[in-house]
Amino acid sequence: MIATRRRTPTTALVTALLAVCVLLAACSPSRSRSQAHPTTTNTTTTSTPPAAATFEKVACNDLLHEVGQIPERTATCGYLLVPEDRAKPKGRMVRIAIARLHSKATHPKSDPVVFLHGGPGIATLGDGIGTRLSSPVLDERDLILFDQRGSGRSVPDLQCPERERAFVDALADPKPYAEELATFDAATGACYHRLTATGVDLDQYDTEANAADLADLRVALGIKQWNLWGISYGTRLALTEMRDHPEGIRSVVLDSVYPPNAGAVDDVIDSSNRALTALANGCGTDPACHAAFPDVAGDVAKVIDHLDQHPYSFRYQPPDGSQPRQLHLTGAAAAGGIFNAMYSTDLISQLPSLIHRMANGNYAVVPAIAQTSIPFVNDMSEGAYLSIECADNGARSDAAKVASLRSDPGRAAIALLAGWNVFCKDWPVTPLPRSFGDVVHSAIPSLVIAGEYDPTTPAAHSRAVAQALSHSVFVEVPRGGHSPDSECARDVFARFLDDLDRVDARCATTAAPLPFATG
Repeated sequence: MIATRRRTPTTALVTALLAVCVLLAACSPSRSRSQAHPTTTNTTTTSTPPAAATFEKVACNDLLHEVGQIPERTATCGYLLVPEDRAKPKGRMVRIAIARLHSKATHPKSDPVVFLHGGPGIATLGDGIGTRLSSPVLDERDLILFDQRGSGRSVPDLQCPERERAFVDALADPKPYAEELATFDAATGACYHRLTATGVDLDQYDTEANAADLADLRVALGIKQWNLWGISYGTRLALTEMRDHPEGIRSVVLDSVYPPNAGAVDDVIDSSNRALTALANGCGTDPACHAAFPDVAGDVAKVIDHLDQHPYSFRYQPPDGSQPRQLHLTGAAAAGGIFNAMYSTDLISQLPSLIHRMANGNYAVVPAIAQTSIPFVNDMSEGAYLSIECADNGARSDAAKVASLRSDPGRAAIALLAGWNVFCKDWPVTPLPRSFGDVVHSAIPSLVIAGEYDPTTPAAHSRAVAQALSHSVFVEVPRGGHSPDSECARDVFARFLDDLDRVDARCATTAAPLPFATG
């Protein structure tokens, strides 16, 4: 599909060896909220109107100054001002950063597309907006981009430099997992206490709050009807919007679905095992791939075992200009990296070859990867990520599994350290009720897209969500990764927006996957 952050094979490899699981893939009765969580998933029920919000226009070049000059005629920018806590409308306000890119059409259609970014906490109004200016969506419709509360250029931005430093330190000086876990516990707690000391109410940063912001945004912009386009975590937000605020939604595109009932604490391990098994099986059933690389699983084990005994050392220059660091690629880091490499549909076709080269001692590409992958990983708003995941999933979290992962993470150590799964005790936000995880049923026209090899949002989850939506089309991209980009998916996406009732998705079953590289 049209990815949140489109990556070339080289950029995708950035995530392959050192990046960890950050693209997941975000009101409790005891919390002060303007509306309770609905007890039904019937979208024909009209929800409580959203609280009043205001839109404050600003110059796009003031908001997007880091991405170069944006001609004012091509976009309208500003902030949506909403209460941090909707039960306290005169209390602290948050500012949601917005960019509305104007259609190239002389007479654009009246129903714009609003993009819901992933993460949670991976904002969209940074350097990625430049590529959006050429989005095919703009041929007929406006495209609305915004950074969800707590993320990116919205205020406050809940960054956690404490955790970012801990991540680099863990790569620079690998220690036993228990020691690294204690360091990350301390860093997470320090960020939590620093943010709350500034007055931020972290209980107000979850998917239900994001959904209320989205409903407010439509009203504040005076839009009668629009189309939702969510990727990864953005699909959870879209599904919550369909359930809680269905008014004004013409259609929904759900790409790589992270549904409200997902998010078990051990998902990262289950997903890793499933994804690597699928890759090995896929190569094993492809005659050319199998002839070149007859034992993908064995190659992965060889890489991990070798790096456990002999970590690969290399020089890393932090982007802030500080002193270079000597980093070390361990077996656990490589395991997490190979798992994350399967995010990229382009890279999946090359993975058996890349893993085989590493299994034979060729790690030459690692320093270049690290130079861009570590800043990429640390670019998210960790505070938004932790608040949303711990609130959304907390009531359904298995305490025994959390304890087990904290004591013995296996190969998932680096992914768990950079994730949320074992840190909610250090980030004590009030969980949403268990009913938040109820399956969403809706008759709103929906297009659901999945990648066969997606390592973090399994195709089975996307298929199950599509089955619960009575007016849905499902497309699975063979050998596709996370937010899989393919000619078929792009074509179905475009035709779906034009005609919600007659969408021919047969290309999903006839299109040939990218061939495995065997050189």
